[in-house]
Amino acid sequence: MSRKTEAERVSQLVFYGTVLLIVWLAFRIVRPFLVEIGWAVVLAICLDPIRVRLLPGWTDAHRLVLTLAVVVLLVIRWRSWARPWSSRAGPR
Repeated sequence: MSRKTEAERVSQLVFYGTVLLIVWLAFRIVRPFLVEIGWAVVLAICLDPIRVRLLPGWTDAHRLVLTLAVVVLLVIRWRSWARPWSSRAGPR
């Protein structure tokens, strides 16, 4: 009986150690983006009442046009940001 209990304890120790390791590694990956994530949460909380108020008037066509507009604006912004680095890359 004591041996089974000891095996269960070791198994639990390995399990919780693995979970802690995964959480620590995930935190290390997310750590550089914590400020951006915080701002995203703040903006989502602040702008949600506006979204709820506007939502009933939106049709599927409105949602599609808005989504495409955001995607186009993001692509234009990304291209303008990436352009200076592409000219400095030199010959390939």
